[in-house]
Amino acid sequence: MVSAAQSLLARAEAADRGWTSENVQSKYEAGIKASFAQWEVPAPPANYFTNADVALGATGTGANLKQIATQRYIATYPDGMQGWSEWRRTGYPELTPAPDAVNSSKKIPRRFTYGDNEYNLTGEALKSAIASLEGGDTMDAKIWWDK
Repeated sequence: MVSAAQSLLARAEAADRGWTSENVQSKYEAGIKASFAQWEVPAPPANYFTNADVALGATGTGANLKQIATQRYIATYPDGMQGWSEWRRTGYPELTPAPDAVNSSKKIPRRFTYGDNEYNLTGEALKSAIASLEGGDTMDAKIWWDK
């Protein structure tokens, strides 16, 4: 399910990248307001959109990915899988791995590893899929869209 906030922020990103002719600022602000409204939180304070971490720069250049992606990440709460996917897709917000991470790299995982059933049932197809991953079947290997 995609919320109104996520949809509006996706449209703001598309406009900022020049993929649509919509107004970036209006879609961005509408997305943030919808995110607040989703949780029945009062509208953002008047100075919210001028905060250095929130304010957009020149639009239509794709230069606002950090701000838009961060707001999309916030709008996905409490759906951790959507937030994780947004972070993997964009690299924003800038997250810090847990200090006691259990994976060997101690980084935030980029993907799930294949389960035992895949190894037992798919043989050569799985080997081919793993060969296409930089780093093999690890949590740190990036999949095709996560480059």
